[in-house]
Amino acid sequence: MADDSNRLVRLLCRPKPLNTKGSDPGIHFWLIGSPFFPPLTVASFLRRIHALPSAASPDLPKESEDLRTLIPRGFEVVGALASGDDAHARAAVDAARTLRNLLYGEGTDRPVIGAVCGFDSGELRFFVSESENATGLESISSVIEERDSKKFVWENGCLLHCELPIKLPLYYSLKNPTDVEKSYVQATEAVIAKLRDPQAVYLLETSNKASQDISPPVIIRGLQLDFSTDLSKIKALADDDDGFDASSLSCSYFPISSKAGSPVFSAELKSYHFSPPGILHPITVFYELSFGETEMKQVEVRRSLHSRLGLPYDRPLLRISNALDFSKLNNNDMVSLQKGSTLLRDVHIGIPSSGVTGGTVSLVQGSYEYFHYLHDGYNDSGNTADSC
Repeated sequence: MADDSNRLVRLLCRPKPLNTKGSDPGIHFWLIGSPFFPPLTVASFLRRIHALPSAASPDLPKESEDLRTLIPRGFEVVGALASGDDAHARAAVDAARTLRNLLYGEGTDRPVIGAVCGFDSGELRFFVSESENATGLESISSVIEERDSKKFVWENGCLLHCELPIKLPLYYSLKNPTDVEKSYVQATEAVIAKLRDPQAVYLLETSNKASQDISPPVIIRGLQLDFSTDLSKIKALADDDDGFDASSLSCSYFPISSKAGSPVFSAELKSYHFSPPGILHPITVFYELSFGETEMKQVEVRRSLHSRLGLPYDRPLLRISNALDFSKLNNNDMVSLQKGSTLLRDVHIGIPSSGVTGGTVSLVQGSYEYFHYLHDGYNDSGNTADSC
């Protein structure tokens, strides 16, 4: 393995826990970076949680299903971390490349990091593979740990929230069910009008299961959308065709009623975005809330996410109430352009002890904002602890 002293790996964080003593050799973390950062920059380490019957081998299809929604656009898998000696760096690189192909279907021209963590010392060593055809790995001895990681991340990017909720309500009289056709047309026209809003911008991507070649995404505005396609001339693919071509499928291909033997069910699936402590970039999670977020299936989903993100299990960090709120409006019902909070934060810092004995000390973990005297209408009368 060649040593390249002119290159460096930039760490914005470190994996948790770092010590892999006594663990089996294999992939333990995925390295997350961004094309907007300098090359070989690692923004976060996400734990591998799905494994094949052989514990050392990750279940890459399941990992890709989770990470496809968890990692926001603008961030991507740039490598993998394995435990063991330097020889395991190749396995880390190969796993990361396979996962990238499952996630992005891209070519072989992107450098990938293979990191290894020693069994005894816990020391991290980094290697780089320039391409899938490269026969050797370059050892990177220069590693920089960024001091102000948050500043580094948000000086190189911003958070853009995109949402496209579509609801198609249909109301018709039970005495005259033929009215449903008219209601359907009106509801469809209302949705089309919203989609063609001049302020709406769309990012279009194509996918073809028969090929790993992916065309570059195309950005169009709402007025450019064409809803006049004649679906009568479009035929569905054959049942044994594994390919996918959006122009080959009519609307009748998708309803559940057209699938023989398909189960009929109703689910309330909604996406939420979180910025948990210790993770520099937001994450996206889909929750199925038909029976509420305390249902055991959802508890297991959150427990799995805590494991992947290295979060403690003794506090709620991924409940709906913890989600980022993009809908805050000011008094004029206009989106507020104010950055940050207007409230005082961590007001105890710098204040000396009161010297009072026999009192009760209450502790909180993390930062808190201070509300006082019905600030912004928040009622904290009679309970000082509610100010936290």
